This record gives sequence, structure tokens and C-alpha cells, in this order.
Amino acid sequence: MLQNTGYSKTEVTGISIAKFVHPDDKKRVIESHQKRIAGVETEKMYSVRVIKKDGNIMWVSINSARIEWEGKPAVLSFLHDITEAKILEEKVKQNEQFFRAVFEQSPSGIFMFDNNYIVTQCNNRLAQILNSSIEKIVGLNLKRLKYKEVIPYFDRALNGEEVIYEGPYYSTTGDSKIWIFIRIFPIKDEKDNIISGVGIVEDFTGFKETQKALTESKQRFSQIINFLPDPTFAIDKNGKVIMWNKEMEEITGIKSEEMLGKDNYEYALPFYGKKRPILINLVLNSKEDIEDNYISFQRTTQNTLIGESYSPKLDIYLWGKARPLYGVNGNIVGAIESIRDITTIKDTERKLTYQKKCFEALFKNSTDAIVFFDTNHRVIDINSRFTELFGYTSEECIGKDVDRLVANKENYLEARKLTETVFKGNMVETQSVRYNKEGKPIDVRIKSVLVVVNGEVVGGYGIYSDIREQKKYERKLKILSIHDQLTGLYNRTYYEQIIENLSHSNQFPITIVSTDMDGLKLVNDTLGHSKGDEILKNYAKVLKRSVRQSDILARIGGDEFVIILPYTDEESGEKVLKRIRENIKDYNKKHPRLQLHISMGIATASNKGVSILETYKKADDLMYRDKLQRRKSARSQIISTLMAALTERDYITSGHVKRVKKLSIILGEKLNLSSKQLSDLTLLAEFHDLGKVGIPDKILFKEGPLTEEEWEIMRQHPEKGYRIAMSSPDLSGVADLILKHHERWDGNGYPLGLKGLEIPIECRILSIVDAYDAMTSERPYSRKKSKEEAIEELKRCSGSQFDPKLVKIFLDIIGDNN
Repeated sequence: MLQNTGYSKTEVTGISIAKFVHPDDKKRVIESHQKRIAGVETEKMYSVRVIKKDGNIMWVSINSARIEWEGKPAVLSFLHDITEAKILEEKVKQNEQFFRAVFEQSPSGIFMFDNNYIVTQCNNRLAQILNSSIEKIVGLNLKRLKYKEVIPYFDRALNGEEVIYEGPYYSTTGDSKIWIFIRIFPIKDEKDNIISGVGIVEDFTGFKETQKALTESKQRFSQIINFLPDPTFAIDKNGKVIMWNKEMEEITGIKSEEMLGKDNYEYALPFYGKKRPILINLVLNSKEDIEDNYISFQRTTQNTLIGESYSPKLDIYLWGKARPLYGVNGNIVGAIESIRDITTIKDTERKLTYQKKCFEALFKNSTDAIVFFDTNHRVIDINSRFTELFGYTSEECIGKDVDRLVANKENYLEARKLTETVFKGNMVETQSVRYNKEGKPIDVRIKSVLVVVNGEVVGGYGIYSDIREQKKYERKLKILSIHDQLTGLYNRTYYEQIIENLSHSNQFPITIVSTDMDGLKLVNDTLGHSKGDEILKNYAKVLKRSVRQSDILARIGGDEFVIILPYTDEESGEKVLKRIRENIKDYNKKHPRLQLHISMGIATASNKGVSILETYKKADDLMYRDKLQRRKSARSQIISTLMAALTERDYITSGHVKRVKKLSIILGEKLNLSSKQLSDLTLLAEFHDLGKVGIPDKILFKEGPLTEEEWEIMRQHPEKGYRIAMSSPDLSGVADLILKHHERWDGNGYPLGLKGLEIPIECRILSIVDAYDAMTSERPYSRKKSKEEAIEELKRCSGSQFDPKLVKIFLDIIGDNN
């Protein structure tokens, strides 16, 4: 134990043990020592830290007991190095020294003699008692002693008796008489044959003192054996158990008196359920084949064996350490083994092994790039994802500075600082840019943590997540957050930010143009939102061509746009408006089917004293004034454009419109309609199919019958036509007629399901005339019928689809008019 601390005997003799104990444990050691001296019950065993000479810490367990030493209370303490499990070897060594000390330093004189009464061995104490020397005593023939009274006792001992002689005895020189106490007993071999004798001699004068010393010696020996912290037993050379301590009793449930003297591997039964050689036997017989019975096995110096095994009887894992026992002549006289329950340790090892395998699997198969580096920032290992992300192989990375590996000159210091932060005990999590083998930048999320083993920092992990797609998406989101997705112009959010910023800028004068698309709702309702979106995008392109690159264009509503012109006075702003209108005119010439109609207003903030927000409101008011002036003509132009579009789609032919108008007026006049009704009937005949401009071509020109879903779309055209007509002052008067022109006499029409006379007469007239002309004309979805076939169809549908009275009158008209 002392050797393990690094101190010499001279350095510790006379020094309090507390000096060598760790400061945090001194109080505990002192209190335990004081309680032992005072005879107060205290803990049987405890552990403390001892500071070795080299400054390192060593853990030891201390077993203490109160004893009487030279008439005074004292504490006998046993310290166990539980760090390296070496205490057992030291204890065995102490036992050997103890037995030698008992012989050499015993207060009793001890001698051994053979069957020929020749003294073979004695100690110094005997020479002192007899006032002689070891040299003179060894070899002495006991039969020739001058004091003849004691000789018969040797005879009896060699005959098998244990005898005691008390009385006077003359020294070997014969010049002095002493009173002695001699205990003589035989020594037998395994066959119970007497081979020698032993005599223990006490100076009778000091008998009580000697007896007390012997008692104390036995007590100390018992304490040494029983205070060993590990279960320990010993066998002699013949395999008989000669020691079985209390810890062995506890772990096996077998008392020492039951086990002492047993042989034939009896001591293996409590652990393995059968008699078989174990570690302790291999010490005495190296030819024993027992290594396969151990999970692990090793042979250290000084013939010490260490092994791990499983005890099926106790269902625990055992660690064992065995070594020889040496006699006074250095001969092996037996063996000793200490064992320890390591089930908890093995369970922990299994868990650690499992965790290690799991970690290795995560390390190798992680979707993140991972690098393991040491405390000098040198790469120890990388996973395959690291190679994929940065392009380096494992061979190219090992031993390299991790920060220089994936950082360039510009961000090396930043990378180095992150690594140093980790070694200060902080977890790192951030986003940055690192570079691959080719020097290309990679957006990464970086996490880094310390790797600590047994309380010691051995390195760290760097984890790099590829976030290039995320960054790309974030940049896109940033653009989308301030841009209108449809037109690519700035959106209202950006507009409001820029208005606020410009209020505090030095970019005055600032001119603002407010502009609005006219008739967008009408286009959306009739042609669909896709056409409306197309117009908005085209207008955005016209605006971009009309302003400077430094000017700000924003779409702030469905059809509302704002142009902000920094460093622009009112006169320059008017030139911009003129340029926009010219570009609109050019566009409309190139796109007659879907023209742009806009309203604009302009206002200027000449200096910081003029509110930018108020300037915008002024421009917006002027834009609405412009819209009011243009509204009528704009809507008329849009409706004309829609009708032209319908005509261009070859759905409405001029011949069809003329024929329907003519026949409708003839029938109306026959019915004596008023001039207003005849005027409305004329408009209805011309514009009743206006809503079909919003019906897709694939439905409008489909050859063959329509599906139910397609009919649902087709049936929407009266409502679309109604909304278009309501937006035009010229057609608003017939909007209701356009809505109802597909109602049926029997109530099965659409969209309102009107019946009989609930249907306006203009609509009843149109339905008959339109049906007749449709049947007698070429259409994509039906063949042309003859006049006779058309008349028969009108008759068949009279009273269901058509007003029967009007059908009769109409048939009379077409019968007279070819």
C-alpha cells in the first residue's frame, strides 16, 4: 500500500495518516479513528482518497478495529487499494511476514526437534531464555540435557502426546536456574505418523505477560483474516482448505468450521454446483485444464492468476485472483484466492457494449456528416456522409486539423473559435458555411459536443447537416415575402416598409403614381381568373418597361399598383405617365383580343415636410377620378372585345345573329310587342350568348354529347352573360333577359327554373327562334336538319320546352316566309 502511494517508510513513520488523505476525506478518517479509540460503534469499512507522492489520487478502503496495545487502546486499520485490486497480494505478503515474525520475534522460545531428539530449529528468544545461542542449541540432543526431569516429556511427545512442563530448568551452561513453561507437542504427516516435535518455551517469571502477548497475537491474526474486504480462502499444497473468511461465509452461506479441512475441490460446490478445479488449483498445478471454464483469463507476474467466470449456483459473475502461499524457505506451501461479485460490472459492460454498437451504427449511417477529433483538433475518424458532403476520404482526413480541413482562410478563425468553445465545456449549435475539397461553399448547420471518458476530455464530435436546400428555400421565402407571386413586383408588405423608410430619406422630391386595372373583375367573371392573371402579368411587364430600374413598382391589391419615383419632380412624373400610356397603346395594338384598360393618378412630395402617405392618398384619389371618367368607355370597349373574342372563336356567325334578330322581330311584331320590347328583343338576339365567352373551347366546340360535369359548366353562361351585361350601361336593360333566356315552358330550364308565363315573352320568343336556326345550321355537336325536320322538332317540344301558343304563330310565319 505504501509503495503504491510513492512514499518511503521513513517519510510516513510518525506522521498522522490524515496528512496523506484527500482534504475532503480528512474529517471522516479522524472521526472514525477517534470513535474507535473511544470504543464507540462506527462503520465497519469505508473508502477514502489518498494523495500519492506524485500528486495522483488513489482510492482505498479502510477496515478498522480497536485493540489493546502495550496496555493502551489503539486502532488496527487495514487499507485496501480498490483502484487496482492489489490489496490481496499485500495482505498475503503481510501474512507471510506475520508468521515469520511469530516465529522469530515471538516472546516465547520455540524449537523443533526430530524423532532422534535432535533440535532442528529454534528462535532467538529461546537462546535468550536459555542464555545461549541458536548455533549452540540447533543440533543439541535432548536426551543429553543436564536437567534430566524434562527428558520424559520429549519421549511422551514423540509418542503422540501433547504435554506441558512447568518448573525449573538449568541453562545449557549449567550456571543458572530459570523457571520455565514448556508446551511440547508432536507434528504428524498426512498418514498421522509422528515426524517431529515442537516445543514452546516461556519464561515462567513473565508467564502472564507472555500469555497476554500470545492472546493479542492471535486476535490480530484473526482480525487480519476476517477484515479482508473480499471473500477469500486458502488451501494447502494438498488442496485442503486452511482458511475461509467471513466474507466467504456470507457469499456462500457455508461456515468456516464446515469448510476447513475439506479437499477434493469441495470449495467449488457453492459456486459451480459440482466439484471441479478452479483458479486456485491452477496456481498449484499449471497442468490443470481449467482455462475454458473462464470468460477471461490472464497470468500476471509472481504467478498471479486473474479470471472471470459465471457461477450458475449463485447466478452471478465472479472475478477471481489467485496466487501462491510461500513458506519461510520460499517454498510454495499452498495458494490463496480472493473473489468478487462483478455482476453489476458485467451488466454495465454489456450495456456499454450495446450503446457502443448503437453509437457506431448511428455514426456510420447518420444522414449528417460527423467527424471525431482529439484535443489538438486533429481528425481521428469520419463517417461516410462526411466523405459524401466534403469529398475527403478517411485517409485524407486522419491527423489533419479539422478546422483547416473544412474552412477557408476567411472563416478559419470563426471555425477555430467554435472548436475552442466546445473544449471550454460549451455545446455549439450554429449555422455557417464550410467548404468541400474543391473549395465550393456548403451551407451547414454545425453541432459540436465534448467526448468525455472516465472524467477525462478526449476530444469532440463535429456534426454537419447539409442545409443548402433549406437555405435555398429560405432565400426563396425571403423573396416571396416581399414580392408578389403573380407579377414578380414588390408586394404590399414591401411597399409599406419602403414608404416608412422614404419618409426619413433624402431622396426628395418623390413622385407617386397610383394605377388600377379597369374591368379586371369583368374579365375574371367572364373569361376566368387565368385570363385575369394574364392581363395583370402583361400590365406589370408594360410598367417595368416604362420606368427606371431604380424606381419601385408594387402590386398592393388585386388590380391596384403603385409606382414610387425617387428624385422625381411632378413634371418628370407626368412624362412617366405619358410613357406608360404610349406603351399601353402599343400593347393593345398587338393584343386586340385582350387589351389593357387602366386608370392613373400622380402626386409629388417635394420635401420632407410633405407626408409620403398623404402624397399616395392624393395620387389614389386622382386615379379614381380618372377611372370615373374612363369607366363607361372602358367597359364598352371590354364588352366589345369580349364579343369580338366570341366571334373569333367561330361560335357566333354574323349570319346566325342576323337570322335570329330578323325572325325574332317578325314574331315580336306579330305579337304586337311595344317598341321597347322590340328594342330589347333585338339586343337579346345579339348578346344572349355573351356569357359563353367564359366557357372553355374544349366544351364549347366538343363534338358529341357533353358529360354531366361539362353541362354544369355550360349552364353557367346565362349568369356570366348577366354579370357582363350589368357592367355595361348599353346592355344593363337586357341583363335580366340574358339571365333567363334558357328557361323552359315546363319549368325544367336554367338557371332559375321559371315556368310558363313567369318567363319573359322576349325569352320565350328567342328560345323558339334560336332553336330553329340552330337546327337548320351547321354546328359542331349536331348535323344540320331540314326545315321540315326542324318544324317537327318544334312541334314535339311545344308545351314542354317552348310556349305552345308562340310555336303555332312561329310555324305560321316560317310557313309563309321562306
